[in-house]
Amino acid sequence: MRTSLACARVPLPGSASTRATLRPQVLLLLLVCLIVTWLGYAPALGGFFVSDDFVFLHTEAQITSWLDRLAVPRGAPFFRPLSMLSYGIDAALGGPSPLVYRAHGVILHAFTAWLVGLLAWRMFGNAPAAWLPALWFCTCPLHHEAITWVASRCYALAGLLLIAACHAGMGYAQLGGRWRSSGFLLFTGATLLCCEAAAPLVLCMAFGLACFAADRARGRYLCIAPLAMLIAYVVVRTIVLGGLGGYRAADGASVQAALDVGQLFGYLGSVALHLLAPGPWGADRPDWIWPAVLTATVLNAAVLAVVPWQRHHGRKLLAGVVLLLVALSVAMTWGRLTPNLVGSRLVYLPSMLVALGLGGAVAATWTAARWRRRFFVTAVAGALFAQTLLLRVVNGWWHEGGAIVESMLEGVREAKAATDADVLVFKANPRKHHGAEVAGRGFEDAVALFVDPALRMQVVVADEVWRDVVARRDELRAATGVRALLGEWDSRAGRWLWH
Repeated sequence: MRTSLACARVPLPGSASTRATLRPQVLLLLLVCLIVTWLGYAPALGGFFVSDDFVFLHTEAQITSWLDRLAVPRGAPFFRPLSMLSYGIDAALGGPSPLVYRAHGVILHAFTAWLVGLLAWRMFGNAPAAWLPALWFCTCPLHHEAITWVASRCYALAGLLLIAACHAGMGYAQLGGRWRSSGFLLFTGATLLCCEAAAPLVLCMAFGLACFAADRARGRYLCIAPLAMLIAYVVVRTIVLGGLGGYRAADGASVQAALDVGQLFGYLGSVALHLLAPGPWGADRPDWIWPAVLTATVLNAAVLAVVPWQRHHGRKLLAGVVLLLVALSVAMTWGRLTPNLVGSRLVYLPSMLVALGLGGAVAATWTAARWRRRFFVTAVAGALFAQTLLLRVVNGWWHEGGAIVESMLEGVREAKAATDADVLVFKANPRKHHGAEVAGRGFEDAVALFVDPALRMQVVVADEVWRDVVARRDELRAATGVRALLGEWDSRAGRWLWH
């Protein structure tokens, strides 16, 4: 029988009197997470749908029963039945209302942040260690797509279920019990049915929880059971979808097994740099953003500097970096990532590891000298405030992107009413607005849903082809007898140019 030091550190699952004492702190943390998350994401809540959102809305409109959401769509690259069920709940509650869909994502994110904080509390046995991971995860501007972009709901839902599995696994590791082990497996399996990119984090979770097991038997179970479940998932997924990789499965291509190591480390370095210096990078940014980014960077560095790092902390930090590298590398294989996706939904799940690491920094600082604690709290408060400002700016861009899509649809609606056209031929529409999604490849579904489902559409991508079509438009109309609208969106003027 081996004894885990973690068992003596975990106050949350203790006696009834202990739980009653801690309950107000736990509920206060939840309330703060809900408020802070709402503050960060409020600018995007009233925005219209964008890009791939319309693909899911169109799929939802064609579903006739709840069981259809559990089926594998024909030719689909993904199998995410629980995510589809969540869209069905949104449709039942609010119809095609962007507010309902976005509020659902924000609530999922707030509860995930809350559970991340509680897990840090259980791991480090320190109540203050819960606050920084939870609030940092709420306000991190790095993974906003997973919450704001309705089409990326699967990552936020998988995050919630994964962290719930961690809590169930932690309880089993220390206290045992059949219902805890069953809950661990249930939440783990549900995580995989939300998002395939959660697979690497399932492995990280399994081996991490084994370190907290009170005896070897429980440790083996926490490692072997999720691994067996993951193998079964891989086999079923490969048989059903024809491959492991995300988009590659739709083409029936072979599994992407090889990784560009240089690209991987470049991606990891870019993620690490954005964690230190959060916020939007690039051109066309408001002038005040740069002081906010600089402030957050300096305060983040101060937080790391004030922690009284010991040698064993260095080993834990190195282990955390390796764990993050493994998670990102496997996610690159499964999700077919490229190194330019910083600020993306794909960082949502690995960033939970970073949040838990911050909990360890709090625990180490809280037992140090008083001046370190005071400096640490001041720097953390300033950094979180700066990150919240940056997050609000990013979500404001999502709102503006939705407004652009609404303007595009209104322009098509007016032109269709004026000409009674049968076909809409348009030049490839805008995909990004300051990094936020705009129309993208979902615009055809948007027209079918919000303008006229009978209006046929043709997208022209190449400039030379578009110039040829415009030059010969009268000849083509006379030859085919089709009433066609030819338009290209002028992003600067914010209107259609019809030909």
